[in-house]
Amino acid sequence: MSNMSSVLKKQERETRERRHRRAEGKRVQRELDQQVVIAVALLDEENQGRHRGSQVNRGPNVDRHRHSRVNPMPANHGVASCSTPRSDLSE
Repeated sequence: MSNMSSVLKKQERETRERRHRRAEGKRVQRELDQQVVIAVALLDEENQGRHRGSQVNRGPNVDRHRHSRVNPMPANHGVASCSTPRSDLSE
């Protein structure tokens, strides 16, 4: 019987140690995850200052794509044009 109780105690101790190691691993992983989140947030904050839009007392932003913004359609596109005056059509 004494041998059986020592085996049970050993199994319980090993089970507790495994649980402890697993809990420690999860704690370390949570800390790593938090560090990654903080690092990403710091990088985002750092990069926000580089891309600022229009600001008071600064020149206008340069339109780097102005060459592709040429209106390919004429202004009267879709409007029916007729060379005959309206007064001639009512007759």
